[in-house]
Amino acid sequence: MYQALYRKYRPSNFNEIAGQHVIVQTLKNAILNNRISHAYLFTGPRGTGKTSIAKIVAKTINCENLNDFIPCDNCPSCVAFNSKNNVDIIEIDAASNNGVDEIREIRNKVDLVPSFSKYKVYIIDEVHMLTTGAFNALLKTLEEPPSHIIFILATTEPHKVPATILSRCQRFDFKRISVDDIVSRLRFISKEEGIEISDEVLTEIANVSDGGLRDSISLMDQIIAYSNDTITVNDVHEVNGTLTLDELKAFFENIVSGNFEHIFSKIYEYNKNGKNLVKITEGMISFIKNLLLYYEAPDFFKSNSLNSDIYKDYDFDSSKLVKSLSMLNECLTNMKKSSNSQLILEMCLFNISSIFNEKVIVEKKEEVKVEVKKEDEKAKASIIHKFDDSDLKKVRVNNTLARFNKSLMREMMSKIETFKDYVLDEKYGKWASILCDGKFKAASDEYLIFVYDNASVSNSFNENVDIIEELVSKVLSNKYKVISVSSLEWEVIKTEFNSKKKEYVYVEEVVVKHESKSNDEIADMFNDVVEYS
Repeated sequence: MYQALYRKYRPSNFNEIAGQHVIVQTLKNAILNNRISHAYLFTGPRGTGKTSIAKIVAKTINCENLNDFIPCDNCPSCVAFNSKNNVDIIEIDAASNNGVDEIREIRNKVDLVPSFSKYKVYIIDEVHMLTTGAFNALLKTLEEPPSHIIFILATTEPHKVPATILSRCQRFDFKRISVDDIVSRLRFISKEEGIEISDEVLTEIANVSDGGLRDSISLMDQIIAYSNDTITVNDVHEVNGTLTLDELKAFFENIVSGNFEHIFSKIYEYNKNGKNLVKITEGMISFIKNLLLYYEAPDFFKSNSLNSDIYKDYDFDSSKLVKSLSMLNECLTNMKKSSNSQLILEMCLFNISSIFNEKVIVEKKEEVKVEVKKEDEKAKASIIHKFDDSDLKKVRVNNTLARFNKSLMREMMSKIETFKDYVLDEKYGKWASILCDGKFKAASDEYLIFVYDNASVSNSFNENVDIIEELVSKVLSNKYKVISVSSLEWEVIKTEFNSKKKEYVYVEEVVVKHESKSNDEIADMFNDVVEYS
């Protein structure tokens, strides 16, 4: 019967362990100096070597003829271990043996000396699955263990292990294995198996395995079975249900350009063909993150040997990329909990596309025109421009930060509380309540900015700025123009402002109301203003 590669090439000694150099060195020194603890806790992501190292420790400390930390495989203990008949090394799967009775059985046997080994080793995998009663039963044994007993507990979720257990163990946190270490191990296995596979393919396997060596070996095993001839990078993504870098680039370009026809047809096609939408979303996050790093942290980008050619033709506002990453990350969380991941992804990509393609929403009723005058060192211009909510928001945020006054903001903080007096007012009650719920974040001599965690509340605020400004004027005895942003938007704005990468130039805002006009009339007005200026 065929044996899976990850089982066939499971490490049998410390020298075969990939990636966990610090942990291996610490355990070697403990064995060399006879400072072996009575209890260890191995934590970390799946497939990073927790159980493998636990077995190697058990085998190594019981070997009678150890040579440079490599077991001899000839002594009674090693022979019994290799044939899986070593009664002194007990493996327990806590996922299926999680009751108090199983742990009590351990307590009843710990006083028995090992049959023919130096130590009796209990390896409890997925220890976080034990019940409360089982943990309590284990605690007594950990408190006062016999000198010949060693416990090795392994888990991917250490936060579920009681603190009383944690405090009695030496804890080792296993890290995700680097791409280079995974490629090195995969290269060794493919060579041993007589399989021709390029380093490019091995690197791609390592990249999609997310630091799990077992996952990468299993994926390579699948790809070998899938490919009839030469193994290619495309084979990796076909088997794994992900997209190649070129496919991600093309997909991202259609999102940016607002090609919704292509976006929705592609998602439908991917879902139909068995692509993993969660993994595609993770791929999009990685692509956009690398795009951001390419422009904002080029030295770090180059030091990680990432393919720069794929990212060099873009020129995006970094704040839009940050927003996209945040939205995709939230989308990923929701997709994992939902039964309709396709719909969630479609909604997210629609919103991201809207960030890069801000559309003006024209209302049939009365339109609002804003005349913008921007002074420049070389020229002066006056333009009439039709604003939607996002345009007005940009202008008012810009103007607030262009004349940001920290002392005024602190002075205003105490006055904001006064809005509570109008919460029961028939006309202003709703808006007073919204103002009280918001976070007052910035002020100038003319503008105020409020921030809301809920984006829909922020939008409602901006749609009703006229009546809110009436209330503000009434309470503060001064006329202020107000605007609101969501907390997500504020984080981007704050980062830009504090980093001083963006220049804020005050723009004079004059609102002019008029009756609804045809497109030709609007064009004539625009021409008149340009000629006048």
